[in-house]
Amino acid sequence: MERWQENAWTHIVERDGLEISYIFYRKADNRRDGVVLRLRNDNDYTVRYAFTVVFRGPESRDTARVEGALEPGQMRTGEENGLFWVPFDSGATIGQLGIRNIDVVRGRPDPSPQG
Repeated sequence: MERWQENAWTHIVERDGLEISYIFYRKADNRRDGVVLRLRNDNDYTVRYAFTVVFRGPESRDTARVEGALEPGQMRTGEENGLFWVPFDSGATIGQLGIRNIDVVRGRPDPSPQG
């Protein structure tokens, strides 16, 4: 990844080879603040992950649950992967972003459905 793209992300936490970072978007939908997460598996094996994202504003608080799996070296980000939020309908500013109850385990992705 090019250096300027890497520098756009703010590191939140690294746990057992899973790195979580974010980009904050002021007025993501022309009115409300948004956040996108990036997850990256730095291991040489698949990991399964689960955690809660906490959004805090001056008078607002919201949470979102995130679960999934990443192959070795895989990265996931953006709305299409369920990693983009505009949490406050009121238009409140996101003042803090946190991760709670993070669980990262060595594992396999969900098996494909058999026909």
